[in-house]
Amino acid sequence: MRELTSGIVRNEVTENAYVWGALGLSALLVIGTVYLPGVSLALSTALLGLESWLVVLGMSLLPLGAGQVVLEFRRRFGTPKPGTRLEDLLFD
Repeated sequence: MRELTSGIVRNEVTENAYVWGALGLSALLVIGTVYLPGVSLALSTALLGLESWLVVLGMSLLPLGAGQVVLEFRRRFGTPKPGTRLEDLLFD
C-alpha cells in the first residue's frame, strides 16, 4: 500500500520491480486462459472481442479510481479513527 501523500504515478508501489512482474504474469495468465487452446477448452472460455477487452480493462481500473477518491477525501478531511461509524461522520 502506498502512502497517503504519495502520487498516483510515482510512489513506492510503482517503483517496486516485483509489483510489475506480478502484473505482467497476471496479465499473461488471463490472456492465456482465453487464447491457449488447451487451457481455454479446459476452462470453457470464449474468445473476446475488442469491446469486451475494453470492458475488462475499464473494470480493472475502477479500483484505482475509487482509491483516488478515497485518498482525496482523507487528504481533505483526515483519516477517521478506528471504530468511527459513518453516521458519526455525517451527522455530527
